[in-house]
Amino acid sequence: MCIPFGTAIPFIIRHKKWYYYLLIGLAFPILIELTQLLISVSINSYYRTIDIDDVILNFLGIMIGYGIYKILPRFTKEFFHAEKETKEE
Repeated sequence: MCIPFGTAIPFIIRHKKWYYYLLIGLAFPILIELTQLLISVSINSYYRTIDIDDVILNFLGIMIGYGIYKILPRFTKEFFHAEKETKEE
């Protein structure tokens, strides 16, 4: 669920420091869990609980998405560059 958010983080924040990505990547899943808690408390239904596993897995999904963002330009550059070389020959 959070992989697309991980690929969008560089477009959302302007800072290029790695710790900003980690901070936002950790804050987003915590915000999701706090929203679930707020909704469950406000409607007096304790069906949903805060689970640290959800926070960890969503954070990992965000970091995987960010990794895809960092790797994809290199892959496409190599792919399209190799395609041009074969056409020129």
